[in-house]
Amino acid sequence: MLARVAHRVCLTGTLLLTAACYTYAPGNPAPAGGSEVAVVLTDKGRAALTDRVGPEMDELRGRLISSSDSSVVISMSEAVTLRGISTTWTDEVLTVSREHFSGLRTKALSRGRTSLFAGAASAAALFLVINGGLGSGSEKATSETGTPPPGTGPSTRVGTFSIPFRSDF
Repeated sequence: MLARVAHRVCLTGTLLLTAACYTYAPGNPAPAGGSEVAVVLTDKGRAALTDRVGPEMDELRGRLISSSDSSVVISMSEAVTLRGISTTWTDEVLTVSREHFSGLRTKALSRGRTSLFAGAASAAALFLVINGGLGSGSEKATSETGTPPPGTGPSTRVGTFSIPFRSDF
């Protein structure tokens, strides 16, 4: 029993350490090369880049390759439309003129979202510990006489679940 609880706590801890919520926030106007950025397009930029990235694009996300006074070069990993629809890109290199975007946002850890997620995950883990978890299917229900309680007849094990079946068909 204690081993199961410890196992679940370790899994939950690992999940909390590896799962974090990120957001693209306005920040450094000149982020370092290699930073994850979102280029926020202007109306003029949307019109100029329609043939390259598609219509109605709002943000182009990816890794910043270089930045100068006249343009930025990114290796695109995602494009987001004005309607919030996201499409995945496979690191296509794109040069965007400064006159075609209103700003750069850098990818950063969202402390609020991560805290909310960690709180919800901790509450779920506590709920599982208090209520005995999901069960491993290894406990055998027996009455004081050593026989299974009524209604718990034969069953077939599938993984960690037991599926009762009736043999009086």
